[in-house]
Amino acid sequence: MKGPMEFVTDRAEAIRLNKLLQIKEEMSSYDLIDRVIELIWEEPRRMRMNQWGSICAGDNMGDNQPPCGTIGCVAGWSGLLITGLMGALSGAETAYILGGPELHSQLYNDVFLDSDLTNDKGQGSIKHAARVVVRLAQFQREHEHRLKEIKVRPIEEKEIGTIRVPDPSEVEYDGRDDE
Repeated sequence: MKGPMEFVTDRAEAIRLNKLLQIKEEMSSYDLIDRVIELIWEEPRRMRMNQWGSICAGDNMGDNQPPCGTIGCVAGWSGLLITGLMGALSGAETAYILGGPELHSQLYNDVFLDSDLTNDKGQGSIKHAARVVVRLAQFQREHEHRLKEIKVRPIEEKEIGTIRVPDPSEVEYDGRDDE
């Protein structure tokens, strides 16, 4: 693997490194969100709430280029941890896997599509990363009990596209906490 200060400039290398991030065993949704927060803090330049996820290795992004060669939002990074592939799951699929039937709509609408985060002009900055982590940690605190009950397992490439979920924008959230 590349050292912490070396930049990945090859798209194939970035994809190979992403595959290494995939979870190896089942874990709680709460713990997977912790892993996303760790990824954000490891390299804040990779956090872009206005981009689902993409390989940027070899692109000319100047000082905003993360060394890992990949950028994405919370849903994108969560999906990558689950599948090992950036962009393999939709935001709705990722929200359903992490939030289950009870929380997926709220996670999708209130975190993944949070307009304060998606419209933030500081995408890829430490301040942007901090805003994202604060929002994600708030969601974790509000739903800790349920998120610790929901189990997330690695999804193999052959399973991608088989997940059927309701459209989160069509599900009304009743405003009650999950406990």
